[in-house]
Amino acid sequence: MIKELTFKDGRKLDVAYPIQLKDSRGNEVYFENCHGTWTKYEFDSNDNEIYAEYSTGFWIERKYNEKDQMTYLMDSNGFWQKQQYNPDNGFETYYENSYGDIRGKPVAKVLKPAFAGKISSLMAAEAVKNVTVEMTMEEISKAIGKNVKVIK
Repeated sequence: MIKELTFKDGRKLDVAYPIQLKDSRGNEVYFENCHGTWTKYEFDSNDNEIYAEYSTGFWIERKYNEKDQMTYLMDSNGFWQKQQYNPDNGFETYYENSYGDIRGKPVAKVLKPAFAGKISSLMAAEAVKNVTVEMTMEEISKAIGKNVKVIK
């Protein structure tokens, strides 16, 4: 706990609690009470709290999407959670955490360019309504970056 600050020129400054420091956008980046308990915060360019660290050693890290919705959280205890949202209405469509809780269904990942390119080139003509894309399991695995097997 800081009680007094001494400057290089010998001047002293008494410290009053709580200590609160804010960034240029008004976000509190540091807080300390008279018992020496402190918290540090970090924010992204949209003022979303992306990191918090406490004097106890506990920390939390968060990630957000372009609509400022939290998509991932993890903490120093090993807990994590992730969410996905409907891009049209912003409602949560999927939630999963490290305890095994799951709600909704994950949205399929965006196709890798090689895979998407093969499909889009086949559908380039507007007259094409139904297309059958023939690919080997090896081509699909390579395109999506994961091993693929057929489940009956």
